[in-house]
Amino acid sequence: MIREFAQEQMAPAELALAEERHARYFAARLNAPAPLEASFIEPDHANFLAALEWACRQGDAALALTLGRPLADFWETRGYLLEGLERARAVLRVSENAEPGLRLSFLNGACHLAWNRHDFAAALEFSDQSIALAKAHRLGLAWALNTRGRIFIEQGDYARAEQTLRECLQIAKKTHDEHALGLALTQLGELALALGKLDEAQKRSEQGLEHLDKRVPRFLALAHTNLAEIALLRGDGATAQAHLQLALPHIHSHVRRALCFFTTLAGWCATRERVLLEDARCAAVSLGVVAGLTKRTGAPLSALYRTLQEKRRESVQ
Repeated sequence: MIREFAQEQMAPAELALAEERHARYFAARLNAPAPLEASFIEPDHANFLAALEWACRQGDAALALTLGRPLADFWETRGYLLEGLERARAVLRVSENAEPGLRLSFLNGACHLAWNRHDFAAALEFSDQSIALAKAHRLGLAWALNTRGRIFIEQGDYARAEQTLRECLQIAKKTHDEHALGLALTQLGELALALGKLDEAQKRSEQGLEHLDKRVPRFLALAHTNLAEIALLRGDGATAQAHLQLALPHIHSHVRRALCFFTTLAGWCATRERVLLEDARCAAVSLGVVAGLTKRTGAPLSALYRTLQEKRRESVQ
């Protein structure tokens, strides 16, 4: 009420100046050198959204992209996928001729929002644009290919996933991009897991951990959860437990990592040598968490983890 009253008392020029100052203030808050935590954005999410909407209305591409990139990451990690994807489209509409590096980074974020919802048509559209932009300006091609490989893994299109990720691997090695290299190896490990090639899956996943940036916890959770699944398929519950414990501190960093973790935890509970009542309850609760998170966020599991989820649901009924 106070804000609405104040707006009514302001002249149009005063209101326009206040909105601009508000937008630039919150853009400056996001322009931090250190990686932003979701907990930093959450309390002022409405203010960041208002700033982004102002930038889009003004057609200020640079400001919209500066605000939009960290917000896209926040929407993805917190599971605000539908809202985030709609706002991402608005940003892309006003930034067609923006600085290539800024637009490429945001396209990658928009692509992640789309594939997390399994909106593969939008994800591939954004991916095509990001790869074309990366090739034209020699910027971030390894990351664009990493994201495209992820889309194909989610779809269960493993042939195209392998082709894309191997290309990514070569580029990451050539450009000495350690983190992109680590992610490509980790995703190739997940691909081998989906194909039942357990030795290759373990090798690739362990290699990925050697190169991943330890400051990006979601990918550490990805590697350790996949390694836990490999151990479960080998009947090695102790190793699976060890990797689950290593993944646990990182699953809060991304809703998808939590979904996969609880799917794997259900498998560990349901495949212990002596399945006790508390183990069965743990498996059932874990699967309930997965179902609830999927419904709340609209983020389906990948083809691999969806199959695992179904098998474990049957085993605890």
